[in-house]
Amino acid sequence: MSEQQANAKQNSDNKPFGNNNRRNKPLNGVIIVLLVVLAVGVFQNIYNPNYATLQGGEEELFKLMRNGHVAKLEIASHKRMLYIYLNEAGKKAKKITSASTDNPDFQLYIGLKFEENFSKDCKTKDVTYIAPTALPPNLMDRVLHSGLLGILFNVLLLLGIGYLFFGDVLGSSIGGGSSSQIIWGKKNKTGVTFKSIQGMVETKKQVRDIVDYFKYPERYLNIGATPPKGAILIGPPGTGKTLLAKAIAGEANVPFFSASGSDFEEIFVGLGAKRIRKLFASARKHSPCIIFIDEIDTIGYKRSSGAVEGGQSDAANTLNQLLNELDGFKPNERIFFLATTNREKVIDKALLRSGRLGRKVYTNLPAINEREETFAAYAAKIKTADHIDVKELAKQTPYFSYADIAEITNDAALIAVSKRRKAVTMEDFNEAINQNIGGIVRDGKMLKGKEKKIVAIHEAGHALVAHHMPNATPLVKVTIMPRTNAALGFAQYEPEEKHIHQEAYLLDEICTLLGGRAAEQFSFGEASTGAQNDFERVKKILEDMYAVYGMLPQIGPLSYYDSTSAGKYSFTKPFSEQRGQEIDKAITQCANKLLAQATQLITKHQDQLFQIADALMEKEELSGEEVRRILGPRPKFKKPKNLFEDYLSKKDA
Repeated sequence: MSEQQANAKQNSDNKPFGNNNRRNKPLNGVIIVLLVVLAVGVFQNIYNPNYATLQGGEEELFKLMRNGHVAKLEIASHKRMLYIYLNEAGKKAKKITSASTDNPDFQLYIGLKFEENFSKDCKTKDVTYIAPTALPPNLMDRVLHSGLLGILFNVLLLLGIGYLFFGDVLGSSIGGGSSSQIIWGKKNKTGVTFKSIQGMVETKKQVRDIVDYFKYPERYLNIGATPPKGAILIGPPGTGKTLLAKAIAGEANVPFFSASGSDFEEIFVGLGAKRIRKLFASARKHSPCIIFIDEIDTIGYKRSSGAVEGGQSDAANTLNQLLNELDGFKPNERIFFLATTNREKVIDKALLRSGRLGRKVYTNLPAINEREETFAAYAAKIKTADHIDVKELAKQTPYFSYADIAEITNDAALIAVSKRRKAVTMEDFNEAINQNIGGIVRDGKMLKGKEKKIVAIHEAGHALVAHHMPNATPLVKVTIMPRTNAALGFAQYEPEEKHIHQEAYLLDEICTLLGGRAAEQFSFGEASTGAQNDFERVKKILEDMYAVYGMLPQIGPLSYYDSTSAGKYSFTKPFSEQRGQEIDKAITQCANKLLAQATQLITKHQDQLFQIADALMEKEELSGEEVRRILGPRPKFKKPKNLFEDYLSKKDA
């Protein structure tokens, strides 16, 4: 079962986060707010006429009456609203240009004591006063006509908005925090076992004792061994860390509390630590069990040495609470803490020390045999043609992750559907790999004329130089079809997967990268912008050779790489300006020397260069076999003298 299928099954069989109603909170809040706003609008349209309100209230009204500016006062019998009609002098004083006398000039809401104030302060014979009728006797009408309904709707409106945006805080304050009490998902069955995972042979061996700890706890107790409290799964994205955590719980057959690091990140101080406490409290009630937090670096990143405030302070409190909970584990509780990350260097060292997450399990990119096994497993789940060469697919995908292979398989099926095939063919898989590397073919941006010839010459230069380099890897394909990642063409090779590369291999790789520029300059007498990506890779390789791997004689066996930092360099380069100039000078000299070597090869084999370019102009894509038919058998290179082999031969003699 793939990771995507396992996730889909898990989401369908179990209610995520333990409380399904939590997912509907935003929708409920939206409905409440809309209803309240609609009701307020209806209320205002019915009970509030569109007349201007007199600014200044009753005092301004009394002033107008004393100055003789009021012609008539009318109290609406159902609304407790006073309508004010001004005479000509009042209109002029208030700068009212309307000559209509049918409609009031102002309205004013009157309180219950208006009659008393009016009779005291504003008795005048010049004002026509229409007294109000008696208020309605029933309670609802009294509420409607007293203005309390507007206040009520305003309160409901604020509550609706608060529920929508701050429901978690309201829930934790009103009712003991029921809304945030469970934010993780407790699964009694994950539906994933080690058999569900292709490859990862060595990694599964590393976590086997975690499963045995749950299955056979007496083995640990009898010998007096203290089982580990937790482990962290470290590896690049797509290498199966989350799936492996689910498989551990599936093999151990224990409840699985899962959460993401972002579930504990809140703008409100204290909620992250509170959720950590609740998570571990629930886990203790269901022990033996496994607690799993994905992307632990979200809450476990290194704490600042200075004073922090706000969100940073809350993040530090969340991490402190997590450390305290890990220290509180007892051996007989049989609770195991699992976490994943692809950014090990940003995690606080206190979390990774022994006794907490001291066990580090690395999930690496699959080797060629593991990719072959993964391709076979995924290909078995789709309808394929008679023969799919999974060995060839594995060779074409060095340094691809398990997630990449799953995507390639699905893309191949989608391509087959778009071409109206009844089954997925090897051609579909090859195109899916091309899409993963360079993107989808841009049919509307096909190369034409001189631009197409430049790209063909450029890619032919790469292929030709690689053929004549002793340490270069075999060519898989070369294409000049523009793709969506802005690549106008590319050459794909079949690199041998090694953990260590010698200097000769790196120099040959640089020379191959410079073959495109050398071919352009030889053929057209000038350079183009098409080699930018090649130059970026050349610069990176040379920088690593000289500043990291100690391959520059002027510097000697020194490395300026800091393995404790998150990147190659910090804010400043870890060497002096003079040393930096030495490195830059050596990089330039080496790049120019290798460019001259590539130009020499292009000049010597120019006929082969133009043959490859012409074939690319015609077909737009050539396989490695088609290129080798043009170039002929690969030259035999003299084996360089190996001092170590000479030493062994003399020793044996």
